Amino acid sequence: MNIHLVTGTASPVYLQLFRQSLRKYADYPYSLHIIADNGTPVEELDPPMGSMCSYLTVTNLGKGFHGVGHNWNLGIEKSVGADWVGILNDDIMFSEHWLSRLVEYLEKHPTLGAVSPTWHWRGVPAIEGLSPVEAWKAVEPWLESYSSAALSYGQTNAAQADYGLQGCFFFLNMKALEDMKGFEHCLEPHPGLFDETTFAGGNYEDCDMLMRLNRCGYDAQITHSCALHHAGSQTVARTDVRAELGNFPVLNKPKFFKKWGLEHRLGDQFMVHNSVLILNGTDEFPKRSIK
Repeated sequence: MNIHLVTGTASPVYLQLFRQSLRKYADYPYSLHIIADNGTPVEELDPPMGSMCSYLTVTNLGKGFHGVGHNWNLGIEKSVGADWVGILNDDIMFSEHWLSRLVEYLEKHPTLGAVSPTWHWRGVPAIEGLSPVEAWKAVEPWLESYSSAALSYGQTNAAQADYGLQGCFFFLNMKALEDMKGFEHCLEPHPGLFDETTFAGGNYEDCDMLMRLNRCGYDAQITHSCALHHAGSQTVARTDVRAELGNFPVLNKPKFFKKWGLEHRLGDQFMVHNSVLILNGTDEFPKRSIK
């Protein structure tokens, strides 16, 4: 199985933790595409990605924030020949055997449109103000303990799966994206890709992707057989990003409701869980597909 990983980044510190932990715990061959936003100096970071990384591609977008949807789309378009493309935030860290366990799940469920590891929370190490090198030195002992706990969790809960996708890290079936591309011709601004036109900056592009997969007859699952750490709010919720792009989580919400014909529900109590829109505590969009 050909696995291609994509991450967009504007943080040298979190990218260092991402790369170091991926190198430490990857146990299945993969390729990696890093999209460096806002002039992030990716080339200066160590280490090399190690023997499991078949090739590393870096695209530097220069100054300015381009949005997660734009970055992810660049990565998908470079994923020629991949069976699954992993969409990964830069503020995540990996754990022992996560990739081999995930591939095992993908091989058992080849018709799913999206599969995610689960988010296993065990606190966040303090790295504020540290350099990339210092941050890894501070985090690595904690990560080894976390990794052991995450592996144990995955082994214990291997049979558990939830509906939806984990917005901070999920894998898309390239066949599903190709099917979507054909289905969405003249229907979507970016057929088979994230809708970066409607959802500028970030937020709701993952919910939109789940709706579109469902519309094409594909289901999505979160497997608890492997677990990752997510710092949270470091990719798009930072003050420097919002200062340039505006308060896009607020701006994108009515756009999402309008796109999916839910304007009349905009005043309802809502939440988003596993990238599934839940209205008034019970209604779920999208519904589970029947295909």
